[in-house]
Formats: sequence, structure tokens, C-alpha cells
Amino acid sequence: MNGNIKIKNLNVHFMTKLGNVKAVDNVSLELEKGKVIGLIGETGSGKSVLGLSILRLLADNAIVSGNIYYEDMDLLSLNKKDMIGLRGKSIALVPQNPGTALNPIMRVGRQITETIISHEKVSKKEGVNRAFSIIKAFMMNRSNLKSYPFELSGGMKQRILAAIGISCNPMWLIADEPTKGLDAIVRGQVYDTFSKIKERNNAGMLLITHDLILARRLCDKIAVMYAGDILEYGLSREVLEKPKHPYTKGLVNSQPRKHLKPMLGSSPSLINPPEGCKFHPRCEGAMKKCSLEKPLLYKTVMGSEVRCFLFDKVEKRNEDI
Repeated sequence: MNGNIKIKNLNVHFMTKLGNVKAVDNVSLELEKGKVIGLIGETGSGKSVLGLSILRLLADNAIVSGNIYYEDMDLLSLNKKDMIGLRGKSIALVPQNPGTALNPIMRVGRQITETIISHEKVSKKEGVNRAFSIIKAFMMNRSNLKSYPFELSGGMKQRILAAIGISCNPMWLIADEPTKGLDAIVRGQVYDTFSKIKERNNAGMLLITHDLILARRLCDKIAVMYAGDILEYGLSREVLEKPKHPYTKGLVNSQPRKHLKPMLGSSPSLINPPEGCKFHPRCEGAMKKCSLEKPLLYKTVMGSEVRCFLFDKVEKRNEDI
């Protein structure tokens, strides 16, 4: 009961007409209480599926196995009523795309207030006052509570979603691609919003993003995901400044502030992923065994974990512990 979220041997597959989509492949990851954990990777790597699995908000065709522990509970085994009570109260979601996540015909103040009232025994007046207190911290005023979503800018709508997420002081906040599709100015506003959340709340946060600038600014640790696998995990500065896995190096070097060097190839099919290391068809340093055997997560001398044979024997095998 330490407040961490412990994901153990999580598999998420989706049955489709084209085949079995292996979105999350036997992932084990511990999210530490009070820390901001970034989950980065290309589109289609399984990041959002992993985050939504924690709150059991996946599509009906999802087949899920493994365990997700929070406090003394396995979230995948909770009944529907208990899971509904936990969402928003203990673990909250800031969904991607504020343009569609908010109810277009309901004033935003009511959307925040109803979240508070549904989880806590407070009056409507107290709920409104708390909603105002929250948006005030995000540099918005009471009149904004009376607005409909279409009357607000993209940055303001993202702040409203964040306000809904933290309205019940959850222990964990899952933010799914909060800067996706936003221009540079609005992204700057979102950076400020989540910086304020980090300063204001002592909650843990899982930040799912392809925005490495946001990850660099906010995250304590970063997990790198590719084709359903975690390929690297460690302190933010280690992963982004001294990446070890070839895929992580490719992500970092493809940024404009770095070398703007695109990676070769494209992400593999999740219906028929490559044998062995899933990244080997795109890896310039691939060896023969990379196509035959899936590497374990190896623990480096710096404490980070890397799924690459370059660290076999030299480093400690984390999954053997």
C-alpha cells in the first residue's frame, strides 16, 4: 500500500477482422508515487493503450491479461462499481483532444463541478467554488466557468480538462497526449498548465506523449515504448541526454533541436510483428541473434534498463532478478 502503480506482465490484444493486434506485449513497469513518469514513442507504439488499461477504458474487443496493482487492489480484478468509484477520485484521466473530450452542450464549469459532486459529498455551491479555485490557479477567471467549450481556445480547453482531472485531488493523473495537434503557442500554454499541476499537487503522473520537450520539462523518469514493448526506462536526463537503446537514440536525434535525422523504416505491424527484437529491421547495429531472440531488459551501471543485446553479459539482467 505504498501508492505506487505496479504493472506486471500486462498484455493487451485487440481482435479485429485483420487479425490479433498485439498492442501491449508482456509489459512490466512500476510507476512511483509522487513522480512524473513519461511514456514516449512513435504513434501506434501502444502508449495510450497502456495508460487506458490502468483505468480499464479500452474498447470492448480488448483482451487483457496480467496484473495492475494499486494500493492493495488488482485493478483488472475490481468489479465495475468499485472501478467507477476509483476513476477520477484516486486515478484520473486527462484525455487527448480537448476539442472532442469535453461535452459541447454543457458549460465547462458544470463539467468540473459535476465531477467533484459525483465523488464527494459537497453542495453544488461548494463544488462551484472549488471549480473556480482550480481554474484560478490556471490563470482563468470565474466567467470562464460559464463558457461552452466552443467559446474557448485550444489552450483553455486543455486547462479545463486538466482542471477536471485534478478536481478531486487524485493520487494519480494519466495525461494522454496533452499537446497533440496543438500549435507552438498553445503548446506553451499546456506546458505551463502541467508545470502548475506538478507544483500544486503531490500526485503521481503518467504523461503519455510524443512531445520530447514536454517530457524533458516535466518528467522524473521516462519509459520508451515501441511496438508494445518497453525498450528503455530510466531517469529523464539519462534517457534523453544519454540514450542507450538505438531506438531511443533515433527518437532523440529526429528532433529539430538535435540533428533532425529521421529513423530508417517505419513501425512494424502489431498483427505480425518481427521475431526477436521488434526494432531489429530498422536498427543499423542489428546482429544475427536480434532477429531470432527477444532481448531481456538489462540493468545498466547507471540504474536505467535497456532491452538490447548490446548490454547483455556486460550489464545485469533485470528480468532475472
